[in-house]
Amino acid sequence: MNIIAELQNLNFIAVVIATVAIYVLGFAWYHWSIFGKAWANSLGITKEQADNTEGLGGAFVASLVSGLLGSRLITRI
Repeated sequence: MNIIAELQNLNFIAVVIATVAIYVLGFAWYHWSIFGKAWANSLGITKEQADNTEGLGGAFVASLVSGLLGSRLITRI
C-alpha cells in the first residue's frame, strides 16, 4: 500500500469538479431564493441568521477531502 503512488494515480480534475459540484449544490440548497426559505423555516431561523456565512471555507475543505477520499475508495475497488 503505497499512498504516494495512489495519490499520483488520482484524477485530480475529477476531484476538483466533484468538489465544485458539491459546493454549487450546497449553494442552491441554502440560498434564500431557491430552497433557503424552506430550509430556514424548517429550522425556525430568520433570514439574518441564515445569511451568516461563517464556516464556508471549512465546508469547501470538507467537500475537497470528501472528493479525495471518495476517489481513493473508487480507485481501490
